Amino acid sequence: MSSKSAFSASDWNLLKSGAHWALTALTAADDSGFLARKKEASALTEALKNYKTHSQLVKDIIAESDKPAPEVEKGTLADAEAAYRQIADILDNNASRLDAENVRDFYLAMATQISVAVNETLLNREGTEVSEEEAAAIANLTKALRATLADRQSRANKEFEAKQQAAEAKRLEAEKQRLEEEKQRLEEERKETERMKAEAEAAAKAQAAAEAEAARARIQAEMEARQAERRAEQEAARVKAAQEAAKRAQEAAEAARLAEEAAKAAEAEEAAAKLYVVQPGDNLWKIAAKLYGNGNRWKEIFEANKETIKDPNLIRAGMELNIP
Repeated sequence: MSSKSAFSASDWNLLKSGAHWALTALTAADDSGFLARKKEASALTEALKNYKTHSQLVKDIIAESDKPAPEVEKGTLADAEAAYRQIADILDNNASRLDAENVRDFYLAMATQISVAVNETLLNREGTEVSEEEAAAIANLTKALRATLADRQSRANKEFEAKQQAAEAKRLEAEKQRLEEEKQRLEEERKETERMKAEAEAAAKAQAAAEAEAARARIQAEMEARQAERRAEQEAARVKAAQEAAKRAQEAAEAARLAEEAAKAAEAEEAAAKLYVVQPGDNLWKIAAKLYGNGNRWKEIFEANKETIKDPNLIRAGMELNIP
C-alpha cells in the first residue's frame, strides 16, 4: 500500500492536480465556450464528490483536489499530456502497481465523467456521449499516463517477472542459508570429533603415564624391599656374630675366673638371656608368643621398651628389646 508520505512535495502537488489536468485537456480539446467550461468544472466537482474507491492513495488525492493551480487552469492539451507523463513516472517509481493503476483509473474516470456529463446537457452534441475531440484527448491522456491495455499488461508482466525473480532470489537465499547451516553443522561435528579424539589421546597418554609410573613405583618398591631384606640379613648375621663372639669371650672369662666370677658370669648370661634382637617379620605379639607362650603379653614388652619403641606397631629388624 502506498501513501502520501511516499512522494516528495512537488510530486504530490502534481498528483493532486491530476483530475484538474483532465479538465484542462478536455476544455482545450474542443475549445468549448464559457458555458461548456463551467459545466465541465461543475461535472469535475460532482465526479470528485461521488467517486468510490478502496484505494487510500486515491482518497488522499481526492481530499486535496479542491482547487487547481493557476498554471493548470491556463494549460494546454500538450501541457496536460506532459503533466500526465510526469505523473506516470512518479507512479511507476513510487507507488505499488495496484495503487498506480487505481490512480490512473481515477484520472481517466474523471476525464470520461466530465465529458459525458457535459455532452448530456448540451444540445449541440446530439446525444453522443463523448465528442470526437474529447475522445481523442482522453486517448492521448491514456497514452501519456501509460494506461493503455498494452501498458497495463506490460506492467503486470514486469511485476510477475519481478515476483518470480524475487521468489527465485528468496529460494536461492534459503538454499544458501541451508547450505551455510549444513556447513556450520559439519564444521561443528568436525570440531566435536577432533575434541573427542584429543580427549581420547590425552586419556590414553594419561593412562600410559599412570601405568608407567605404577610400574616404576612397583620396581622401586621391590628394589627397596630386597635392599631392606639384605640389610636385615646382614644385621642378623652381624648380631649373630657378635653374640657368638661375646659367648666365646664369656666362656673364656668364665674359665679363667674364680667361682665368684663364674657366678657373676652366670648372672650376666641370665641378663643377656633377657635381651631379644628383633628378627625380620617379628612384631610384639609374635615375640610375646615366642617368649611367653602368650601373644597377649606383648604390652609387657612394650612397656619395658617405651624409650626405644615409639609405636607398638612399628618395630624393625635388629632392634634390641628388654624382655621383662
